[in-house]
Amino acid sequence: MEGNIYLKIIICSFLFFSIGGARDAKCEDKNEYLVPGELLSNVVGKSGIPSKGLKEPQMVITSFAELNDDEIYLIAYYNLQKGTMCLERNIYLGLYDKQKKVWKENNIKDIDSGSITNIQKFEKNIFVLYLHSNPSAGIAVIIDKDLENINGVPGQVLCLMNDIIIYCGNEIHFAPTHYTQIFAKSLRQKPGWETKYYGKQTISKPTEGVKIFPKAPFGKTREEFMIRVKACYDKFLSAKPGGLNHYFDPEKFNCYLKSSKFCNNKTNSMYLEIAYDKEHFAELDYPAEDFKDIVCIFSGLNKIENIKYKEMKKEELEKNYGKLEPKDYLKEEILNNIFNKDPAPHKGINTLQK
Repeated sequence: MEGNIYLKIIICSFLFFSIGGARDAKCEDKNEYLVPGELLSNVVGKSGIPSKGLKEPQMVITSFAELNDDEIYLIAYYNLQKGTMCLERNIYLGLYDKQKKVWKENNIKDIDSGSITNIQKFEKNIFVLYLHSNPSAGIAVIIDKDLENINGVPGQVLCLMNDIIIYCGNEIHFAPTHYTQIFAKSLRQKPGWETKYYGKQTISKPTEGVKIFPKAPFGKTREEFMIRVKACYDKFLSAKPGGLNHYFDPEKFNCYLKSSKFCNNKTNSMYLEIAYDKEHFAELDYPAEDFKDIVCIFSGLNKIENIKYKEMKKEELEKNYGKLEPKDYLKEEILNNIFNKDPAPHKGINTLQK
């Protein structure tokens, strides 16, 4: 019985904090609102935006995000429901044009996710709403200047390249390892969403794109590290044939994106920095310090079938092509050198596949 009480406390705490984004507000009638919310007019007013022209300025909102630049103010939010801690599946959108001084509003229904954590603006007035799904995952809802839902992806958008969405996929929570995977999806792909029915309720989730990274045959840098990982796995399994709850797949080693990212829409290219990492298990503690600075350069991002990439240590990139600012590696002349001078993939892949 005591365990059930603790379980309820944990569940209630998770529900409360998962409605993240709600600012503090005092609710006079605690029987009406179970979690804090705030008037829409107060929220936009704090950002210096007039509420006049909004359809429901007195709506109590929660779990919202804002984008405020020199041209527009965009807010995405949920209507805080009375008597429940659950979010309704209806995202409200408000766009204020600072030059015309007018509001435009719309809403998106039946999206399967949680709090709106951020809004990002791309070229051609394309906006991305990031929604929280769980501690390891989220979805990105892509809308246009008319606030129409034009697509979505399960993950974090890295760049929008001539109507091609390049994004990093979600991680699997509590997985043995976490490895970066990058996908491409056409902005106009139909269907961009898949719809599922649960009784009378309709839920929409974004469809997956095409995996573009990593892909075999792998380059020399990744091959060298995979050989190191495989040797560690072989040693562990020979000592403990039963193994442990683990992939034991040298392709699925810990790998994460670093903060450095640059995109060039003129050359349809992208620069990323990646770190290879060691396992979390002490028994699989292979060395990884010399693979902390990996660069991945993508080309041909204007068409999914043309996408290619080169992956190498940063020191190797600087030695072969000069020590430049990251964005300068995306200039046409440098890109041509990188993709035309690179040696053939390492032959170690054949050994690993066997």
